[in-house]
Amino acid sequence: MRLRARSFLVLVAAVGITITAPAAGTAAYASNSSCGTEAGTWARHCDGGTTAWLALSDVHFDPFAGLDTATVDKLATVPPQQWGSILTQGPAQPSAYGKDTNYALLSSSLASMGSTVAKPPAVLISGDFLSHAFKDDYHALATDKSQQGYEAFADKTIAFLADEFDATFPKSQFIVALGNNDTTCGDYELTPHSQFLKNFAEAWEPLVNRGGRAPGFAKDFPQLGSYEARTPTGGHAVVVNDIYWSPNYRNSCGVPGEDPAAEELQWLTTTARQLPEDGRSWLVGHIPFGIDVFSTLSGGSPVGLLDAGNQAQLLSVLRGKAWGLTVFGHLHMSTYRLAIGQRPAPAMVVPSISPYFSNNPAYYVLRVTPRQTVVDYTAHALNLHASSPVWSLEYSFDQTYGLSEFDATSLAQLQIELNQNTELRNDYIRFYNSGSGIGGITAATFRAYWCGAVALTAAEYSDCTRPATAVATP
Repeated sequence: MRLRARSFLVLVAAVGITITAPAAGTAAYASNSSCGTEAGTWARHCDGGTTAWLALSDVHFDPFAGLDTATVDKLATVPPQQWGSILTQGPAQPSAYGKDTNYALLSSSLASMGSTVAKPPAVLISGDFLSHAFKDDYHALATDKSQQGYEAFADKTIAFLADEFDATFPKSQFIVALGNNDTTCGDYELTPHSQFLKNFAEAWEPLVNRGGRAPGFAKDFPQLGSYEARTPTGGHAVVVNDIYWSPNYRNSCGVPGEDPAAEELQWLTTTARQLPEDGRSWLVGHIPFGIDVFSTLSGGSPVGLLDAGNQAQLLSVLRGKAWGLTVFGHLHMSTYRLAIGQRPAPAMVVPSISPYFSNNPAYYVLRVTPRQTVVDYTAHALNLHASSPVWSLEYSFDQTYGLSEFDATSLAQLQIELNQNTELRNDYIRFYNSGSGIGGITAATFRAYWCGAVALTAAEYSDCTRPATAVATP
């Protein structure tokens, strides 16, 4: 599978994706939107038939930031409803680059989201609620070093986050997935059928089952961390726990012989068979399918984000059903993936609130139609370079790329345009890390990331990134 620009165009045409060239005399990235350019205008839904949903990921809340042992011990002794007044004793400024989300950044993020979209019908959170060093920081600061004390503190942190989001969006339905750091065992070591899953479900059930749209959540989530929900549009959201499918996953604290990866794949396969063929089903997880380009560039050989066998089965499920969208996080960056096939699967990769990888904190506002299609999204970011950071509208998918829907056709078009249009490519590179300008994609590494969007296996990626062989002329 040679994914050069020309062969990619032939490939997407072969599987039924229509690529439309820009009209003569117009830029490839000219807006197709009638909603204007100002954030306030957009938020008023001037198209009339759409509603604004929120999408965020990788909060990585760090309740220990700037606190001493006495304050952490106090958090451990009081209910999570009393944490806010204690956490204000921490830093007043949002987290710096390379750090996880402190209370100031969490509060700032919630305030921005609440002012941008006061009453979103749905809020999607694609995993990683807890900070990267959560366990180490707890043991470094807390007086109670027991496993029981640590697990209780983690449960309180999850409950505190549920309370904070509920207070900001008391009428919204939440669609939440778990990340690799959401565990009391270890990174990539979530235990199936565990007390952690049961306590998480108890804390988030009022938000997830808003309006009775996820009646099975309280029963299903404690098993594997997955569930199905109806959405405000009447469509479906299937939330998977794809941590089990990572090559890094270990069931270190579980029952020997358990195979949660196989259990989760079986659950997804069964659930998908029961979904209607109306294109109104979304799959929500944490780790996107495809290649970990950053790790691949660091190590030299392709590194899969998911185990190859597990990914193949996941893609088989995705290509066997008319999914409207898949939504992931994990990468902390603003990007996309596209699984080519007779039924191509578009993937939205949502940027992170945490600036851990030197990205600016960011979130999306999705413009969703009654048919549960996304006709545009806007990215909102906090520029941490500023002495007094302020959240602002960063870009609109439609107005930047000239694509009036976030679907497989548009992503195939975007893939070709990014390869051909230097100005558009520079926009994508700038927005990738939400405008921080630190790390991210460079001109030298763009080809690798471009391939990573559609070349999903090690073989496809190696073929795509291999330098073209010069052909001798007579």
